[in-house]
Amino acid sequence: MRTFGDQIAVGLRARGHQVQELTAPVIFARLARRHGVVTKWLGYLDKFVLFSPLLWLRAWALPANSLCVFADQALGPWISLLKSRPHIVHCHDLLALEAAMHQQPFHQLGFTGRIYQRWIRHGFRQARCFLSVSQATRTSLERQLQRQPLLFAVLHNPLPSRFAPLPASEAAAEVNRALPCLGRQPFLFHIGSSWYKNRLGLLAIWEQIAFKKKLMVKPLSILMLPTQKSIKMHRAI
Repeated sequence: MRTFGDQIAVGLRARGHQVQELTAPVIFARLARRHGVVTKWLGYLDKFVLFSPLLWLRAWALPANSLCVFADQALGPWISLLKSRPHIVHCHDLLALEAAMHQQPFHQLGFTGRIYQRWIRHGFRQARCFLSVSQATRTSLERQLQRQPLLFAVLHNPLPSRFAPLPASEAAAEVNRALPCLGRQPFLFHIGSSWYKNRLGLLAIWEQIAFKKKLMVKPLSILMLPTQKSIKMHRAI
């Protein structure tokens, strides 16, 4: 999310706005030296013990015409501190919250995870202006809100400026260099290995495309970390 926040800051500065970026300090979390769960819980001390009063002090000193931009709805616990100021909340997805509400059958959260997601929801429900990255996210958000927002729009994420299509020959050479085992066979490149990356959805989309286009492509390589279910569906295609 840091990259997304940087994109917002760069865009606003390019339009002549003064931008101050504020994020939780990393102090307690450094003590753990990357010891997994310990780092995670010490990070909560940084966020909730140190950052909350720091945010309140910074907000108190802001000019009256300041716009407070939250880069993710997961910052809900801090939205209440700035809810009386002009603000905007960017919403990316609510899959973790839906999992906490038992609305996502493919993922389950522990007890503390469910409590934390409800806390996040309690916070972002106090906001009045939202920008969602897709219509699907907007629809999910609408189900979680208790009142009609003042602003409730969809704004798709931009690609970083360094992203651009490569000429076909150059792209083929890069793929062959990185994955020589593919040869010339077609493949799908699915980025991400987490539970919410919807691998089965990717396979279902490909199945429909192949059916409508009457494509007979076998075998099809899919560059991702497959689950047992996705392997079975892949074989069915």
